[in-house]
Amino acid sequence: MIAETTDFLIITALREELRELLNYLPEHAKVDPAVDDITTYYSAKLSASFPSGDSAKYNIIACCLLSMGRTEAAAVTSLAVQKWNPRFVLLVGIAGGISDAGVSLGDILISDQIVDYELQKQERSYDSIRYSVHRTDPRLLGAAMNFDDPSGSESLEERRPEEGTPRLHIGPIATGDKVVAHKKLIDRYRQDWPKLIGVEMEAGGVATAVYHMSSRPGFFMIRGVSDLADEDKDLPTVTKWRNYACSIAAAYTISLLKSGPVPKTEQSIQADENLDRVVKHTLSIDRPSDVIQEKIEKELGSVIPEGIFGPGGTCFGYPLRPRQESCFLAKEGMDRSDDLSAALSLALDEFKVSPIGADDLVIPGSFLCKIAALIRETRFGIYELTDSKNLNVYLQLGIAIGLRRPFLLLKHRDIELSPLASGLDYFPVESYLELRFDLKPKVRDIIVSMSHYLPDVEESSKVQRGVLVGCDGTEFPDFAYAITKVLHSRGFTPLFGQIDSRISTILDREDLTYNVIDKTAGNLLNRLSAAIATSDLIIVRIDGQASPDAILILGIALAQNRRTILIHSEKSPVPSYLLGLNHIRFSTFLELSQKIDNAVSKL
Repeated sequence: MIAETTDFLIITALREELRELLNYLPEHAKVDPAVDDITTYYSAKLSASFPSGDSAKYNIIACCLLSMGRTEAAAVTSLAVQKWNPRFVLLVGIAGGISDAGVSLGDILISDQIVDYELQKQERSYDSIRYSVHRTDPRLLGAAMNFDDPSGSESLEERRPEEGTPRLHIGPIATGDKVVAHKKLIDRYRQDWPKLIGVEMEAGGVATAVYHMSSRPGFFMIRGVSDLADEDKDLPTVTKWRNYACSIAAAYTISLLKSGPVPKTEQSIQADENLDRVVKHTLSIDRPSDVIQEKIEKELGSVIPEGIFGPGGTCFGYPLRPRQESCFLAKEGMDRSDDLSAALSLALDEFKVSPIGADDLVIPGSFLCKIAALIRETRFGIYELTDSKNLNVYLQLGIAIGLRRPFLLLKHRDIELSPLASGLDYFPVESYLELRFDLKPKVRDIIVSMSHYLPDVEESSKVQRGVLVGCDGTEFPDFAYAITKVLHSRGFTPLFGQIDSRISTILDREDLTYNVIDKTAGNLLNRLSAAIATSDLIIVRIDGQASPDAILILGIALAQNRRTILIHSEKSPVPSYLLGLNHIRFSTFLELSQKIDNAVSKL
């Protein structure tokens, strides 16, 4: 057994992948077998050159799984990490690329996120996927993004089957126990993850095993594209790429490590200080407080005129002040809110940022404007999603998206996100106790890769103008019919996020025109954001029948100062956070039709 610290544990799923890897490690040697571990390991030393001109040798351990899949990968990874205590775990080999993402055979895939699709809720009419997401190591990801020789072609031993140059793609990669050779299945995953670049079978197991190790090594994955995960997977024109894909993945991995992507252990302290500087720059806390305040005041003064704080906006004239020392916190569970605040305060303390919620301050004015102001004034937001599905949190998240503010989602275990939120990145939360300790070592990585939702401007040209209707629930057919009939009589076309066969049959029978957002044409949140930006009017139901997505739509619309009509049944009171906004109250759908007609006639 090697006495020195193991820098990299490299795992492959297939023997041919390991063979290619060892070809690029000429000094490798087989490790003696052990009584307590059946895995065969190879050790090697790899010389690395740092930008300063200094050099060092990384200690590497390599091994291969006995079979493919997440279960085998998790078992081998757990034993190997316990045995070798590596600083980083790399998964290297071949994968299926996604042609719709611009990926070609022989390209190189780098994962910034691992999207595990295996956990699913199977119902009679459809399967609901409960994605589990793992982020890859930010240091290695940053090194790959700034690596000058992404092809590894200078040292490539396998001949390329066809003319061309391999390209590097960085993005989410799907993982599961299925060998995917069906494009429609890939299209299904891309509805929720439109930036997906590939699919493979072991990363979910490796990432999960690493996550549950107390040493918590960094995880990273490099794949060569051997097929395009479609019906042509087994054709000779595709299978001829397999050896090359193994070789390009191995060559790129070794070339990247030779470039010195991470410091040796004696350099780690200095490197961490450098990463801290990057984080503090991201948070704008790396300069004097008066400079920070001046910068934020300048930002606050450039709020989009037609936004919620601009002329005609719900909060026009509401005072804004810089809160450079705070991040906004939207909490679902009030019974454990102190535990959440304490965990976040501990994690963010070294960056001189503390969480602040709407209940922490006494500020005059409407609750909605108070919330919107805090979202706009603070550096970023943290939004907690639990099984309570507190609609207030979805409203606040919608406002953040509408104002284009950076945010972090905290998703509790086994919680199924709403369809609109399912494509957003999140940090998984097992418990507040674990959050207290797990978030602190990860907070730098999270802040550097903070979500900052920016709508796809090209989507607006794909969405038909009309009236966007945000509603669902048991009364949806009656609601949709009443709204559609009124809008049709006034020359408007309703646009629904979803509609079932019952109501579509009735509407078609009566020749009532309507549109439904095409969920297969791209990310649903992008499509709905485009619909909000282009719609003449947005009608949202805000009572007990409202869905999280309807309230999310409302938040985006309010932030962008879009024309809205809010509706609620008299059986259900107006939520406290929407008090002060104009709304239509109805007791019957006949009354609703009359009131909607009256409101639309005034537009």
